[in-house]
Amino acid sequence: AILTDGAGGHRLHRLGLAGDADQFEAIQRPGGGALKPVPDPAGKDLEHFYLQMDGAAVFKHAVVGFAEEIEKTLARENLKPEDIAWIVPHQANERILKAVSRRVGIPYDKFVVTIGKYGNTSAASVSMALGWAAEEGIFNDGDRIIFCSVGAGLTFAGALRFFASGSLDGQPRAEAVLRRYVEAALLTAFAQSPAFDGGLVDRGPGGRHQGA
Repeated sequence: AILTDGAGGHRLHRLGLAGDADQFEAIQRPGGGALKPVPDPAGKDLEHFYLQMDGAAVFKHAVVGFAEEIEKTLARENLKPEDIAWIVPHQANERILKAVSRRVGIPYDKFVVTIGKYGNTSAASVSMALGWAAEEGIFNDGDRIIFCSVGAGLTFAGALRFFASGSLDGQPRAEAVLRRYVEAALLTAFAQSPAFDGGLVDRGPGGRHQGA
């Protein structure tokens, strides 16, 4: 567990991390780095300084990556799909999330989806969805919730938490809510970072990273 030093309350359990470096071109901005720090003065290479995305590749690998993180979290925690009360995913788009729902066998109505309210808010989306759901009161004490996220790189993350309302280890409610936001933001930040190596994960076969 992270961000915790006591028993009880809600907990973000062991964090699963993975990445597929073979798909780095699926979402990228070639310009702006050390090899091409600034655009050509004549504007000949401006396209390299805009975000580029291969929609078909992102859809395919995002569905697989999301599903794998959910399934690995279930296996890691010795749980079945029916044991999960809610999925709080990165708010990519509804087509991706519906495909993930079918792939893992968890009904779509158990997915917290805020795309219609806020759109895809990138690295903020998991914590925003968690905050909205908590404020709306849709979670119950003891609910098992899986967070999952995907980002450029391609990178993936997933983790389980138990929900508990009110105080957290004696903390006032406001501090407990803040802690939820921080935990969810950390998970999303790991998955949204295309360079989350360096001790966090071990390189697996075929350029794919695996970690926990």
